[in-house]
Amino acid sequence: MNDNMTTDPASNTDISASAYANAKAALAPANAGARICFTNRELSWLSFNERVLNEAANKMVPPAERLTFASIFQTNLDEFFMVRVGSLMTQMGLDETIRENKTGMSSKEQVKAILTRTVELEQKRPLYTWN
Repeated sequence: MNDNMTTDPASNTDISASAYANAKAALAPANAGARICFTNRELSWLSFNERVLNEAANKMVPPAERLTFASIFQTNLDEFFMVRVGSLMTQMGLDETIRENKTGMSSKEQVKAILTRTVELEQKRPLYTWN
């Protein structure tokens, strides 16, 4: 192999270094360094729990099952605050500079976003469960 050749790790074949660099660049996501493509784990979980709440609002679901979904929503939320938000509160007390590795949010920023989102969900709940 000459100096201008490299081995493609995927196919184990020799290709020119410039062709390999061009192929690698073409396959890389456009925003590879950006953090905006990731969703915070806790906020994603709240979105999941909102889908549970949406089932409680679904008029096609029998009333008893709608109440079950409303109960599941609240149980999930209670556990979420005890475990996940509790852990974030502990992190805040130890060192506020701890940042979530995908979105870069600090513990304090996460708790603030969680509380904002939870208020939105709680305002929707009475509308969903008893109409």
